[in-house]
Amino acid sequence: MNNFIEKFCASFFSTLVHPLFMLPYGILLMMKFTFMAMLDVRTKLIFAGVLLGYTIAIPVLMFLMMRLFHLIETLSIRERKERIFPFITVILSYGALAVTIHRMHVPLFVIHYVYGAMLALVVITIITLKWKISAHMTGIGGLLGGVLSMSVLMHLMPLSLIISIIILAGFLATSRIVLKAHTPAQVYAGFVVGLVCVGISQFFSMISF
Repeated sequence: MNNFIEKFCASFFSTLVHPLFMLPYGILLMMKFTFMAMLDVRTKLIFAGVLLGYTIAIPVLMFLMMRLFHLIETLSIRERKERIFPFITVILSYGALAVTIHRMHVPLFVIHYVYGAMLALVVITIITLKWKISAHMTGIGGLLGGVLSMSVLMHLMPLSLIISIIILAGFLATSRIVLKAHTPAQVYAGFVVGLVCVGISQFFSMISF
């Protein structure tokens, strides 16, 4: 019974902190803690709609189509070889998002955050050709990298937010291991890839800011 509850909690948490949610979570945090908070409600809603469309709606629709045509066995995409096409789909969707928000004159640091997420996805896609790596941890690593970069760029120190993300990352890593979706090495590697890729991208944003 305890094992069932443990796995249920791990599955629930893995869904709540799904990789597809990490980019919108990060950008929505930027809208709260940076000067983007001063935007009018209509602009925020339009931007949120575009953001959620490209980061969640389009990838989920494509995953469903892949499942329909048996390109993937399950929507959880646990098998390493099945992950390549879904990863490429998300990369292309993020690229379209970057082009769209650039035309909307969104601040450069937001665009570079999207670039960082794309870079992380490219890296884990290449790694996935030979070795399974945790996309969940890549996502939350990127989220932490984005928040740390924004803290430096905007001269902020949201210490409670940073600590909260680190704690969430610990819970998520434990959940992925409990579910036997990844080994500890795959979890740590995914986290480092996300953190470094977003950090590098945001570094160039700082230079241009």
